[in-house]
Amino acid sequence: MSSYDQGYTCIECEHSYDDRDGDLDERMCFECLDKIKVPFNFRYHAEIQYETELGFNFCNANGNTLDELLCDIDERLDQYKDRLPELSLVLKDPNGEQIDITNDVLKRLKEKS
Repeated sequence: MSSYDQGYTCIECEHSYDDRDGDLDERMCFECLDKIKVPFNFRYHAEIQYETELGFNFCNANGNTLDELLCDIDERLDQYKDRLPELSLVLKDPNGEQIDITNDVLKRLKEKS
């Protein structure tokens, strides 16, 4: 029996998957792909979308406190101000519970301006 017959092993969780329940190009099961993984241990993580010549791209802002995050978001929004930046997602504990706090952060940013 070849390794294809047995499926593939997810590089994140090491469970077996095939083309019905995973992405062969990413080498991950769909369950792991659905989880946002960020390559650092900040307590807060924000995704900011901005325009490019050919479409859109993303940058991120991070912080261990909410104030650090808000400061980093302000810096990124200023950095890409001519490219219509938009805050698209903010997570508390991005590598754990992944609590969506986008609306709370948007309210705080409005209050600051």
